[in-house]
Amino acid sequence: MVVYRNGTGFSEEQMPFEEGPSATTSQRIVLDRNNPFDFNKREMAELNVVRAQFEAYYAILALWRRRHAEGMSKKDLADRLERDPAWVSRALAGPKNWTMRTLGELAEALGARVEIKVSAVEDLVSALEAETAAKEAKEAKEAKEAKEE
Repeated sequence: MVVYRNGTGFSEEQMPFEEGPSATTSQRIVLDRNNPFDFNKREMAELNVVRAQFEAYYAILALWRRRHAEGMSKKDLADRLERDPAWVSRALAGPKNWTMRTLGELAEALGARVEIKVSAVEDLVSALEAETAAKEAKEAKEAKEAKEE
């Protein structure tokens, strides 16, 4: 993005606002780390649904790749599920609106057990902050050691 004289990515002619902030005022954007896009409750719920769909899909896909490397074919999986091989191909092609039953059947056919974990957002943020702090400390230590050499 090009930053123009007025401090935005827009030229004077493209400005989406009638007037920019004056010299005495400024605008500060404050993002809620738990909801940075300012979604409403319904949108946040939908985001969690999509997240759950993708988590389920990628967990099944990873297990499928492992079983495939061990010699299992889609036909074998279809036989275990008592379904059409075309259905198996479609199910493994991308995240779908699987029911819990479908997830359970796929997991059972692949020899897995489903575990669901729900975490409070503040716990996730705390864990991420701790991970980031540990990474920064490690990088600082490595930089110090490299400087001493």
